[in-house]
Amino acid sequence: MKLSKAFTMAEVLITLGIIGIIAAMTLPNLIARQRSKVLEAQFHKRYNEVQQALFMIKRNEMPLYGNYIGRQIQPLLVAQFKGAVVRGKQRYELPVYKTFNKTADFSPNLYDDGGVIISKEFFIFLNTDNNDTTNIQFVIDINGLQKPNIAGYDLFVFRLDKNDTLTPMPVNTAYCMKDKKNTGILNGWTCSYYAMTDKDYFKNLGW
Repeated sequence: MKLSKAFTMAEVLITLGIIGIIAAMTLPNLIARQRSKVLEAQFHKRYNEVQQALFMIKRNEMPLYGNYIGRQIQPLLVAQFKGAVVRGKQRYELPVYKTFNKTADFSPNLYDDGGVIISKEFFIFLNTDNNDTTNIQFVIDINGLQKPNIAGYDLFVFRLDKNDTLTPMPVNTAYCMKDKKNTGILNGWTCSYYAMTDKDYFKNLGW
C-alpha cells in the first residue's frame, strides 16, 4: 500500500507560528498606513468643505477679512452646514486635544472664540487674537470625536487671508515638532503648512 503524503502536526504548528510572526511584524505598519491614508483624505475633504462655505458666505455677505471676528463668523458658518450647531449646544463632550508630540494638552485658549459643530465627525473652532479682524484662525477637527485627537494629526489650524481664503499657518518647525523635549502647548499650531505641502506628511506620522 502507498502511504499518502501529509504534513505532520509539528510541521503545521511551525508553519502557523511563522505566519503569526510575520503577521505580528507587518500588521501594525499596515494599520498605521491605513490610518494615515484616511486622515489625509479627511484633511483635504474638510478643507474643501470649509473653503466652499466661506465662498458662499462671501457671496452673500461683506468680506469676512477685516470686518468680522471669530464669534461673528460663527453663525454665518452654522447657516452653511445642515444640522450644524454653535459650540456648546452639542449633546456630547468635545475631545481634549494633545500636542503634536503628544507630551501635553494642546491649549484650548487657542481656539476659544466660537465654534461650529457640524457633526460628530467634523468640528470648526475659531480664534481671533485681540479681536483683530485681520488675524482670524480656523481650527478644524477633521474627524470629530474619533481619535487620535492630536494637533497635526486630525486637528489643523488655518488663517483667513485678505481674499477670505484659508491658508496654512506660517512655517515654524518649532510648532510642528515630534521631539519629545518640546513640551510647548503650541506644538502642532503650524502643521497645516506641512500637511498641505509635503506629500509624505501623513505617511510619516508616528503612530
